[in-house]
Amino acid sequence: SRTLVNAALLQTQGPATIADGVSSLLKTVNAASQTGAVNQFLGSTPVATNVGYPAASVYNEVPPGTQTLNFEATATPGATIASVVGTLGASSDQSVFVTGLPGALQAIVLNDLNIPPISGNVRVRFVNTTAGVGPVTIQVDATPQVSGLAAPNASPYVNLGAATVTLTFLDATSGLPLLTVPNVVLTANQTSTVYLTGTPGNVASLITLDN
Repeated sequence: SRTLVNAALLQTQGPATIADGVSSLLKTVNAASQTGAVNQFLGSTPVATNVGYPAASVYNEVPPGTQTLNFEATATPGATIASVVGTLGASSDQSVFVTGLPGALQAIVLNDLNIPPISGNVRVRFVNTTAGVGPVTIQVDATPQVSGLAAPNASPYVNLGAATVTLTFLDATSGLPLLTVPNVVLTANQTSTVYLTGTPGNVASLITLDN
């Protein structure tokens, strides 16, 4: 986690034990391009409300353990549009995103790695949350970093040097560009997640700072 900790209990005689923290952190991401703003719940308890598209909430403190994460459209409260059961680690950071088209929405939980990257570097993860677009190749300043990333999946984290860069998303099959995002500032010692969202001919990006 970027802020939460567990405790290690050390004995002069006998084994060490770990005392888990009592909280977990959860970020809510709206990547459902045709749904409008969403509310996200832990069971029936609100976690984040009125999260627009494409946008993300701050990290919210929630109980760890196996939890049911539900989404509702803000415009139609009380009707669950997507749900997922996930295990939220004690003193860990997670993101949950909703994606897809109305009638076929799904929620996905990601485990976030928010410990500081190697000094001076930047840690970046890419997530394909598009609907109907297909696998993508992602370039940073024309250098491929991720290839064949299909929806709704996340890439491993990539370590890069701090810089202002151009992100290019390409159709992995045809090689044709889908989206170019110039002047993206990657700040040293930070971790970010880049979401590709939308539908064919209408893709967009969302960059979230995770630590």
